[in-house]
Amino acid sequence: MKTRLDLTKALLADTENLKSKKLKDINAKMEAMERSLGAYLKAQDLSNHGDNEHQIVKYTTQDYDPSEIIGLEHDLEKLKGWIFGTTNVLHRVGIVGMGGLGKTTIAQKIFNDEEVTKRYEKMLWVSVSQNSSEERILRSMQEQLEPNFSMSDESQIMHKINQALEESNWWNSCVIITTRNEEVATDMGVDKSQIHQPKTLNKDESWLLFSKFAFARCRGKRCPDAQFEKEGREILDKCGGLPLAIKTVAALLAPKTNSLVQWNEINKNFHELIVEGKISSVMASLQLSYDELPTHLKQCLLCFSIYPEDFEMHAEQLVHWWVGEGLIQGKGSKTAKEMGFEYLSD
Repeated sequence: MKTRLDLTKALLADTENLKSKKLKDINAKMEAMERSLGAYLKAQDLSNHGDNEHQIVKYTTQDYDPSEIIGLEHDLEKLKGWIFGTTNVLHRVGIVGMGGLGKTTIAQKIFNDEEVTKRYEKMLWVSVSQNSSEERILRSMQEQLEPNFSMSDESQIMHKINQALEESNWWNSCVIITTRNEEVATDMGVDKSQIHQPKTLNKDESWLLFSKFAFARCRGKRCPDAQFEKEGREILDKCGGLPLAIKTVAALLAPKTNSLVQWNEINKNFHELIVEGKISSVMASLQLSYDELPTHLKQCLLCFSIYPEDFEMHAEQLVHWWVGEGLIQGKGSKTAKEMGFEYLSD
C-alpha cells in the first residue's frame, strides 16, 4: 500500500509533467504565431533604444516597406539630385499627386536612404492630417528630437525644439512635403521647379507589383496559369497604374489563387464599383477588401475610426484593447490574446 508521502510524490510528478506539457504547448503556439505574423508583419529595429527592459515592439506591414519599390527608381534619383545639388540654407522639395500614387513611399525611401542619412545629422518625420493642430505637430517634432523628454506647455516645446536645432548643424537643411494639392506645397515655399509629380505605373510595372502580392503564396511566387493571368490583367486595367489600388486588390486575391471563380467575381464587383459607383480604383479596392472581411474582423477594424489620421499604436496594446472590449474570445486551447494576434495576421 502506498504511503501518503508516495501519493504526494506521485501527484507532484504528475503536476510537473502537466506544467512541462503546458509550457511546450505555449512555446509551440508562440512559434506558430511568430511564423504567421512574420508573413505579414515586420518588427522594427529597436537596437539603438538603450537599456530599457520594457520596450514594446512595433510592427509595420510589409506593404509599406520603404525598401521595396517598383517603378519609382527614377523618382528617387531625381529627388536625391535636387537635394544634393542645392546650396540653399533651407531647401524645400514637393511631391504632389493623387492619393495612392506612392508619394509617401517615395518620401519614406528617401528618408531611409543611406546617402541621405549620412548627409543630415537629424531627421524628422511629421504627419500632418486635415484635422492636425500646431501643438500636435510641435509635440511630434519634440518627441523625435528628445524621446525621453516630455512637456505640456506649447511655448516650452517650441523653445526646446529651437534649442535642439541650434545645437545641431542645420546648414543646407531640406524639407520634403508630400501633398495632393500643389498649392499646399507652394504656400510652404516650394518653388514650382522643385515639385515632383510621380507618374502612374506602366503595364509591366503594374503586373510586377500585382504578382508580388497576389501570388505570394504560390510556388515560385508566380501566376499559376494563363487563365488567372488573364483575369488579373483585366483587374489591373481598372487600377489605373495606382500602386495602392494594385497592392490592395492583389492582397485580396492572394488567398483565392485556387479559385478562378472568386477572381472573376471580384473582377466583376470591382468593375461595378468603379463604373456604376463612380469611385476611384483606390476606394474600390479598399471597399472590396472591407466587404470580404468576416464580421468579427470588421468590428475590430472599425475601432481604428476613433483614432486620428496617422496615429501610431503598438500591436500588443491594440490586442489588449480588443480583448477588453469583448471583441475577441478565447477559442479552444487558444487564449483571447492569441486569437487577437491571429486577427492581426488575417
